[in-house]
Amino acid sequence: KEDISTSIKPDISISMSHQWAGTRGDARCIHLGQGRRPAIAYQPLTRVSVASYSFLMNVFRTLSLLTLLIAGVPPVLQAQERTSTVTGTVIDAANQPIDGVLVYIDGAVRPVLTGAVGAFRLEYVPQGTHALNFRKSGFAPRTFRLPLTPSDDDRKDIGVVRLEPGPEPTATITGAATEGIGGRPVAGALVSINGTTVAVTSADGSFRVQRTPLLWGPNQFHVRHISYADVTDDIWLANPDETFALDVTLIPVPMAEVPEIVVEVDRTMMVYGRMRPFYERRNIGLGDFFTRREIEQRNPVRATDVLQGLPGVRLREDGIDAMSIILTRAIRGLSDPCPSPAIFIDGSRIQGDLYLNQIIQPDQIEAMEVYQGALETPQEFTIPNENCGAIVIWTR
Repeated sequence: KEDISTSIKPDISISMSHQWAGTRGDARCIHLGQGRRPAIAYQPLTRVSVASYSFLMNVFRTLSLLTLLIAGVPPVLQAQERTSTVTGTVIDAANQPIDGVLVYIDGAVRPVLTGAVGAFRLEYVPQGTHALNFRKSGFAPRTFRLPLTPSDDDRKDIGVVRLEPGPEPTATITGAATEGIGGRPVAGALVSINGTTVAVTSADGSFRVQRTPLLWGPNQFHVRHISYADVTDDIWLANPDETFALDVTLIPVPMAEVPEIVVEVDRTMMVYGRMRPFYERRNIGLGDFFTRREIEQRNPVRATDVLQGLPGVRLREDGIDAMSIILTRAIRGLSDPCPSPAIFIDGSRIQGDLYLNQIIQPDQIEAMEVYQGALETPQEFTIPNENCGAIVIWTR
């Protein structure tokens, strides 16, 4: 084997073959020859401590390992990807800056909002061709093709972007709610968008919301049911009149054992439970009221069938499951008839241009209250600047 000391001290050379080497005092002892007692020759020995040797070997191993690692890294990772900063200003048709405009590049960088002077700044935009989007409530959406090449500067100013007035964004949302264990459909789950209930799942777990108002960009989608854990997700609206298909899996919530408790309630609550407000308002005598038994006696196929024949109520067919409810006793102004009344489900108002039959099925209704005009409508169901009455639904 090679002599370690000759490896680290090349100025000491051995010109003849050797069988083994040792040390004696301050000199190196080299045994030479074959088949007879070797002659002994001495050469000066430069001392190398064990600590120094270990340190040098560790340095050598570290450098070797780094060399191997660097050699195995792809060139794309060895060189940092070049990015650019994209800036600009957004104005309206009157050349006034617009603040709060959502500016984003599809799947590339974090979206930003324009400031008080309409300016925006998108940082760390990678090279390539991107779709640069501008979205703002009350304005028509705009999208531009944005190419970034190696010849571009680190900062690219696209100048001024003008937005024209446009309609509010809406979307159609469909889907179904099923149980996580067994996959059975979940009926009676409340579907909400941005905190507003927009639908109730039917007997087969499905729901459909047509042209419901949404915000540009992120919107919170929420499904809740008393027997299951809530499900919350975000949906991103990028284009007008988009359609989202959202299937939801609900996980049952186990019933926890609680110690015995004593609850004191009055007799009315003991009799009516959560339906107490319904019966209290019915006793006042303003409005029309339907209990579950009265609903079943009408044998409804659609929710609006419950209203058939009710004085002051006229139903108009506008399409499949699209039945307008016109309250002839509710007048907005001196002679202006009201559009469809406000709809409440379990205390939450349904937003958007939705028809009652698209929201709920008759077998999901426990009770219904119908109020025609401002004089009948209770304060909790009165909408400012609207006197068109209300339909209040209690789910089963």
